[in-house]
Amino acid sequence: MKILMTQNRKGFLLAILAIVFHSMLMLFQATLLGLVFDHLDNVTQPWLLALIGAYIALTLGCSLYIDFAKESLKRDIRRFLLEKGVHAYMHMDELAFEKQDMSACVNTMTTEVDLVIEQYVTPLLNTFGLAASFVLSSVYFLFLDWRMLAFLYAGSALTFAINRLCQPRLAKNQKQILRAKSDWIATLQGFYRNFSTIKDYGLEERESEALARSSDGSVQAHFRGGLELANLDSVDLDIGMAMFFGLLILCGTLFSGTISPGLAITAIQLSNSIVDPIINFTTIWNRLNASRPVLERFLAMETTASAPEPLAIDGPVETIEIDTPVVKVGDKALLHDIHLRFEKGKKYMIVGPSGCGKTTLLRTLKGAIPSSDVRLNGKAGLSMKAQLCVVGQHMALFPWTLAQNIALNEPAAPSTIDALLAQVHLSHLDPGRLMRLDNDTLSGGELQRVQLARVLAQHRPWLFLDEAFSALDHETTCRLEAMYVADPDRSVISICHKPVMKNLKYYDKIITMESGTVQSVLDPAAWKQKNGALASSAA
Repeated sequence: MKILMTQNRKGFLLAILAIVFHSMLMLFQATLLGLVFDHLDNVTQPWLLALIGAYIALTLGCSLYIDFAKESLKRDIRRFLLEKGVHAYMHMDELAFEKQDMSACVNTMTTEVDLVIEQYVTPLLNTFGLAASFVLSSVYFLFLDWRMLAFLYAGSALTFAINRLCQPRLAKNQKQILRAKSDWIATLQGFYRNFSTIKDYGLEERESEALARSSDGSVQAHFRGGLELANLDSVDLDIGMAMFFGLLILCGTLFSGTISPGLAITAIQLSNSIVDPIINFTTIWNRLNASRPVLERFLAMETTASAPEPLAIDGPVETIEIDTPVVKVGDKALLHDIHLRFEKGKKYMIVGPSGCGKTTLLRTLKGAIPSSDVRLNGKAGLSMKAQLCVVGQHMALFPWTLAQNIALNEPAAPSTIDALLAQVHLSHLDPGRLMRLDNDTLSGGELQRVQLARVLAQHRPWLFLDEAFSALDHETTCRLEAMYVADPDRSVISICHKPVMKNLKYYDKIITMESGTVQSVLDPAAWKQKNGALASSAA
């Protein structure tokens, strides 16, 4: 809460001042009601009508401003939370981000932001209004009779004690709801991604059962949490009603025949300003505590973000070296005994069976998996991102136009984009076409060729290809691969599961990996001789 108020100090201050002023108007309303009751025989007196008119006008103006102040504050807090979430995710390194569950990320940036606004910020503002009413009414009753105030405070203490005991349970219920909701979103995403497989293999019944289990978990979590919260609200309401009637009895006992009917009406009206805040405050407080874990987890996101990225290398990358006994992520060893050197302008192909560590090696070289044993121009701890393009097997496009996806931050004339599309055999696509979020309007081969066109647009000297032609037919692969690796100004490290023999002549070295380590580093001729059977099948 402190962070929210610090970051939105002005909005909170304006909203609180408006709420306090509105509470003062409620005190004026009770007093005015008493005056009207005492002057029922001559209620049309100008001064009384003027007071009533002023009260109505002030109340309307104040209510309209409170609505504006509250909604403005909620808008600013929503923007703050979303910006904080985006900042936290954007400053993670690739390795840390990959540990994030996509459904949890979506849930955090949508549902949980809404929950914080509706179940934390809104109740918090209402709490300020209740507190102001409670304080002003308490001052009134203190001057009227301290025993009435003591009675009301005793009831308040009882209500708070009961609710205090229930706070841990409410927080636990909220965490269970969040877990169940995250599971439900993940199940829905799996259903969406695998719909074709479900239909192809007749898995409707099995998937329906999985969806039913997940949805029932979410439903039951909401039911348990909602029921306990509603039960506590009912207890608070009954205590509040007991206090209201008790106050009436006490008022009649203490002031029987000694005060005017109007003053009695004012006292009863203001008693609601103490009893109602107690009832509503505990209800709101329960919701604040139920939603607090969400807010705390959201605000803690940035503290778990990754360390700052390494400094960009000064000058062109001439060499990339890796000399390491082991590459680990956590306690898991992914690579071992890797000793390689890559030089500017040369072309390297990495081959080996699936799961042997090819992609892991490439990710280590580019810095996605941090390693102090990777050196650029002989120095460790530097980044080459500004000089590197990467094309992988599975890379999504942005929901931008096709031209924007190719150019990214680089300026490019329409004629340039047309030329790039022609080079990767995509002249049939409209550069102004807006890509859908799921990219399902393009084939896998078209998606890869858009990524390859992006490489040409970026003009970066180093290129990492991770099965970048896997979705293309053999002839298209031959032509496009040759276009990239035949360029003497481009340094290429390419992972290839099935090498195109016609293009091996463009490579300087073929690196063979197996079981997380390098088995051999050979020139193309020596590699073809050693792998004759493979070369014949892939020719």
